[in-house]
Amino acid sequence: MFIRSANQSVPAEALSSKQLIVVGGPSTGHPNEVLLSGKDKLATAAEVAKHLGQ
Repeated sequence: MFIRSANQSVPAEALSSKQLIVVGGPSTGHPNEVLLSGKDKLATAAEVAKHLGQ
């Protein structure tokens, strides 16, 4: 788990993972990324809930 800084950079360790789950914000460009992001924090939370099957 990591928090992106203002420049939206992604640590090398994250990019080398098998799968990267991104909660909020833009895509990282990871080839096996699961992007859970909405237009605001409530929409992002709804995407997370949907991904968790709730």
